[in-house]
Amino acid sequence: MRENKLVEKIAEQSHKSWSRWMKHLFENGFMDFDGGFTINSFSVEKWITKMNIPYEMLSEQEKELDRFEAEKYLEIFKKEGWLKDDRSFTE
Repeated sequence: MRENKLVEKIAEQSHKSWSRWMKHLFENGFMDFDGGFTINSFSVEKWITKMNIPYEMLSEQEKELDRFEAEKYLEIFKKEGWLKDDRSFTE
């Protein structure tokens, strides 16, 4: 049961993160006449470059964006009592 609750909390946060990304994505493109969607070339080039960079090679600014997302998961773990502090899970 505990694992199922954890999975649901993580899934909920994953959906929130995905939803934020999709909103951002749709703000950087336009709807086509046939219902398709086109992303501007600047965004495509930027995101292709970023998705191919290993985390350890990201700029501090980019890492901070990923840390922001990671903190959302830590908040869940702390709230549910699954994390003693930032470094160790409760058993």
